[in-house]
Amino acid sequence: MFQSIGRLYRTIQHLKPLQIGWQIRRRFEKWILTPRRFSRRRIPNDWCLSRRFSCNNKTLGNDIIPPVPCQSWEDVERGVFCFLNRSEELPQISLWNNPGLPRLWQYNLHYFDWLWSLIRADSGFATARRYALDWIENHQPDRGATGWEPYPTSLRLMNWTLLFFGHWNEETHNDEKFFHLLVNSIYRQSSCLAGQLEFQVLANHLLENAVALSSVGHFFEGVDANRWGELGNRIAREQLAEQILPDGHHFERSPMYHARVCWLVDLLSKVGDDNTKHTATTQIPKMKSAMEKMCHPNGSLALFNDCANSIYSVPSKIETPLGVWSLPDSGYYGAKLAGENYIVCDCGNIGPDYQPGHAHADTFSFEWTIDGRPFITDTGTFEYANSKERRFDRSTSSHNTIQINGRNSSEVWSSFRVGKRCFPKLSRWAPGFASFELEAEHDGYSPTVCRRSFSYDISRLQLCDALEGEGELHLQSRLHFAPGVKLEIHDGGVVANLESFQVEITFQSSKPIQILRDTSRYSPEFGLAIEREVLLIQGCFAGSLQLITSMTVKR
Repeated sequence: MFQSIGRLYRTIQHLKPLQIGWQIRRRFEKWILTPRRFSRRRIPNDWCLSRRFSCNNKTLGNDIIPPVPCQSWEDVERGVFCFLNRSEELPQISLWNNPGLPRLWQYNLHYFDWLWSLIRADSGFATARRYALDWIENHQPDRGATGWEPYPTSLRLMNWTLLFFGHWNEETHNDEKFFHLLVNSIYRQSSCLAGQLEFQVLANHLLENAVALSSVGHFFEGVDANRWGELGNRIAREQLAEQILPDGHHFERSPMYHARVCWLVDLLSKVGDDNTKHTATTQIPKMKSAMEKMCHPNGSLALFNDCANSIYSVPSKIETPLGVWSLPDSGYYGAKLAGENYIVCDCGNIGPDYQPGHAHADTFSFEWTIDGRPFITDTGTFEYANSKERRFDRSTSSHNTIQINGRNSSEVWSSFRVGKRCFPKLSRWAPGFASFELEAEHDGYSPTVCRRSFSYDISRLQLCDALEGEGELHLQSRLHFAPGVKLEIHDGGVVANLESFQVEITFQSSKPIQILRDTSRYSPEFGLAIEREVLLIQGCFAGSLQLITSMTVKR
C-alpha cells in the first residue's frame, strides 16, 4: 500500500497545477455536464457555413494529404474496417457501439479518418454520406458514448469539415437534407468539444482540440463559430510554442505522434487566422527536417516511446543522405549515410515531465539499419490496454540498453503513467563526416550511475557502458535483432548473420559476464507480433563495471 502511495506521489508531483485543478473539476462535472447537456444548446440563427465555401468552391480539402494511410475503400463500403491490424465486419445495427472491441479500435472508428479512403471511389460521397447520417442518427451524446469524448470528436470534426466542405463540397451543397443535418451536427459536436477541452491532459490531446476548433472557425460563420475559432487559434499558438522543441521535434518524443503533429501544423497553416498561419508556417520546415531524421531509409519510423508504423501519414522520405545529424533538444542523435545506412540513439528525456503518458523506459537505446536492412530494432508498441504486452513494451528490458537489478530506468506503470523519471545528461557529442562519438549518463538507477558511450562509423559500432554503484548489482544488457537475423554464439563472441552481410560482436568486461541467446516480440505496428532473436549479456558485480560491446560489419 505504501509503495503504491509513493508511486502515485512520484507521478502526480510533476503535474501542472492547471492539470490537477482540471482533473478534480472533470470528476465533478462528468455527472453534471454530460455531452447531451452541451449538445442540447439551441442552434443560433447566425450559424452557417462560411461564404468562402460556396457550392463551386473547393479551396480546401484536395490540397491536404490524408492524415492516415488509406485502407481498402471496397472494404469500407461494405462495412469492413481495419484498425490496429484487426479487421471487423460491423453489423449496421450496432456500427457505433461495440463494447467488445478494444477501446483504441473503437476510437479509430469514431475518428472517421477512414473517410479519406473513399475519395478514390466513384461512390465515395454516397458511402461517406451514409455513414455520417448513420452516426448522427444512432450515436447519441449519452454519458459514456465513445464518439462524444473530446479526442475522437476533435478528429471527426476535422475530417468532416475538410471532406464534406472540401473534397465533396459540391455534392454536399446539392443534397439539401444532408447539408442541413450535417451543419447542425457539427454545431452540436463543436459545442460539446468547446465545453470539454482536455486541459487535464494537455499535450497532443489539447492541440487536437484546438486545431478542431480552429477548423470550425474557418469553415463556419456566426458568433459561436467566431468564438470557437478564436479560442482554438489562441490555444494552438500557445501549444505550438510549447510542444515544438527548438530542434523541430514534438516534445512527447514519439516519432509517430510527431508525424501526426506535422499534419496538424500543416492544416493550421491553411485554416488558422493570420497569426496562427504564420506561427504554423514557420514551424513546418524544421518539423519536416526532424521527421526525416527519425525515419529509416525505407521510410519506417524509429520506434522510440509509443510508436508504430501505418498509423499516421509520414512526409515522403528524402532520397539523398543526411549525413551525421542531431536533435539536441529532443535528445536524438544519429547518422543517415550513403548505401541506406542509418543509426539513431536516444539520450534525451522520456518526454515532458507533466505528460509522459507515451513514454517508455528506453534511455540509451538505439536502432541500427545496415545497407537498407534493419539490424538492431526497438520493440515498438503492440497496444495501449493495460496488459502484459503493454508493460513489456514500456519496460527497459524491451529496449537495447542497460538494466540494473531488474528495474526500469523510469518508473513506468499502468498504461500511461510514470513515477520516478530518468534524467540523462549529455557529456559529449562529436560529429564527424560519416562518424560520431556520443556519451551521456543518467540517474535512473540512483545511487548507481549509468554511463554509455556510442562510437559509430559506417561499418562499426562500439558501446561502452560504465557503471558505478554500491553493494551487489545485477547487470543485464540486451540487443534486440530484427526478424531474420540469426545468431551464432562462439567462445570468442557472437556472429549475427543477415543474408548479404554478417556482424561480428565481441565483448570486453572488467567483471565476469554471461552471453545468452533469447527471443522476444517485435511489434512495428499495433497488434502485430513477430518473434526475433535477442542477445542477453548479464553478470553480477560490486562497486564498478565497464562493459565494451563492439560490432563490426563484414560485407
